[in-house]
Amino acid sequence: MSFETPVTVLFVDDDPMVLRSLSRAVGHTVAVCTASSAEEAIDLLRTQSVDVVVSDLDLPDMNGIELLGVIRREHPRAIRMMLTGGASLDRAIGAINEGELHRFFVKPLDLQAFASTMQALGDRIALSRQESARERERARRRAFFEWVDAGGRPPSVGRDAAGDLVIDDDLLEAALRAAGATEALALLGDE
Repeated sequence: MSFETPVTVLFVDDDPMVLRSLSRAVGHTVAVCTASSAEEAIDLLRTQSVDVVVSDLDLPDMNGIELLGVIRREHPRAIRMMLTGGASLDRAIGAINEGELHRFFVKPLDLQAFASTMQALGDRIALSRQESARERERARRRAFFEWVDAGGRPPSVGRDAAGDLVIDDDLLEAALRAAGATEALALLGDE
């Protein structure tokens, strides 16, 4: 599956060699960004949209369980995964419960299997994005028809050469503004 907007994966590990090998393993299928500490990861997430976060368990400033817990609360749509070289059952269960992890990987990592997992997640994210776009379109239509049913005057509406319904967006926006239909306007502006 190809992605209109690349799936972005954030790798968090204090070992630069691990970050390089992970980036090389999946960089051909997803956009990659890296952080060498929890603080750097949190700062990056404030400015960049990330689809998947893969964190090492042992970080210098905060452990990966705490980091993924913060990410779960502040960025709940990001898929969270843990990577560690010293997994114990108690720590793995804690990580899964606190961070609601999608996967838990143990070092040394099978990079080919990891890359396959990233590709499958990318496909899942692309499908989710398509469904979200369809839902936004359905919401726009509902808001428009609710506005028309409430007495709004529809703008120029017609059919194109293929027979598809065409609405002049500029006229629609002007009509919604004139009618004070702020909810419909907000949906119209959503991309």
